[in-house]
Amino acid sequence: MPNTKIKPVFLCVANWDSNVGYAWWLMESFWLQIHARFQDNYKVAIAYPSISRLPAHIEASSISKEHFNFRVGSLKSLLDHCRFIRTRNIQVIYFSDRPTSHWSYVLFRLCGVKKIIVHDHTPGTRTRPQGLRKLLKTLRARIPYFSADTAIGATEYVKQRLIDINCFPATRCFSAPNGLPPLTNKIEPIDLHTQLTRHKDTLFIVSTGRATLYKGVDFALDVIAQLVQREQIANIHYLYCGDGPDLQFLQTKATTLGIAQQVTFLGRVNNIDSILAGCDIAFHPSRGEVGYSLSILEYMRAGLPVVISDNPSVCEAITHHHDGLVYEEGDITSAVHALKELIADNNQRKLLGQQGKETVQNKYSLDNTHQALIRALESTMGK
Repeated sequence: MPNTKIKPVFLCVANWDSNVGYAWWLMESFWLQIHARFQDNYKVAIAYPSISRLPAHIEASSISKEHFNFRVGSLKSLLDHCRFIRTRNIQVIYFSDRPTSHWSYVLFRLCGVKKIIVHDHTPGTRTRPQGLRKLLKTLRARIPYFSADTAIGATEYVKQRLIDINCFPATRCFSAPNGLPPLTNKIEPIDLHTQLTRHKDTLFIVSTGRATLYKGVDFALDVIAQLVQREQIANIHYLYCGDGPDLQFLQTKATTLGIAQQVTFLGRVNNIDSILAGCDIAFHPSRGEVGYSLSILEYMRAGLPVVISDNPSVCEAITHHHDGLVYEEGDITSAVHALKELIADNNQRKLLGQQGKETVQNKYSLDNTHQALIRALESTMGK
């Protein structure tokens, strides 16, 4: 007789609308991997707080799509969560960027959840707890039912941060270092000189990401202003690809600094690989990442030398004078010196760019990311 037993649910929780874009394509690839690996024993579902347009690969899959905001904000929402878990027989919850310990996890478990997994992609550095605070955090992380079963870091840096800052047990911590898929088709570079009516000798310095002050774009503008005005370097143009809440402020700042003619804000683009292929240097001034960012890997995959700060949450993927140059965080003179070195030396740009491309291929492939994720989940779930 056929097995008619209803499968328990492995729930993947989305934090944003189904069409949020940006780096959520990576999370979506994780959900697809989870479905492929565990579908024999679990019904895999995604809970979105809102559903506008589903990504094509998610819509085409047999993953169940649920409209449910998985954030506890009130007693009523807590009761709604309990009802949602019980009626759908949810036994595993895979969170992104949620606490490793939380009182709501106790109630989720009482409603039938057997495993809670937290995958941390949050950027930046943290203050290491000391004394009594460290002791309390250590105890909290070990209270049965109160803490996640497993914590996964988006990089080795985040994994260590989970251990050092969250005081989460090292034996239950894993890393699934973020990576990129290979470019399957030949990328034709955009002729930026023609498109932006720049002289043929112009070097394009590019940054990408959300247009926010946290990404350090204001610092980048200060650096470009010094290169143009104090160093008298006329053959450069700075491109910023990305939109965000601080875009208008940054455009105004470029005008105030007197470099509006040397800066172009392209906004959100759909052809980033072609744009990067038409550039010469990548500049990533972010004030915090997860050790590195997908943008940094995209620069390297495109063969661009990367100029980056020595902030440990940002520079993990770059080796100084191997695939990029590292400057002292917040130091305009240091960043100017690094960029000047690359502006002046075409051979060094090509060498560092080629070595960065090889680093991504060998160390930061998406296949490696997926394999590390599944190993961590298998360790939690049992093979």
